[in-house]
Amino acid sequence: MGAIALTPNEWLMAQRLGEKYWLYIVTDAKTPSPQLFVTQNPAQNLNPQAKIVRFVVTDWKEAAAPVKLEN
Repeated sequence: MGAIALTPNEWLMAQRLGEKYWLYIVTDAKTPSPQLFVTQNPAQNLNPQAKIVRFVVTDWKEAAAPVKLEN
């Protein structure tokens, strides 16, 4: 089976909630025999490979207002 991806916020919440956090994974969803896998407290029970996540914003100037700086 392939890897799954969690967002940084999902991983943070898994760490924060501990035993109260459950991860549900459905495989073979389009087949007559889908399978459900559950993991309680994935932050403790899984070892993710961290990936750097960033947001690149190119249209920032259209949403920003210029500010006049005093000398």
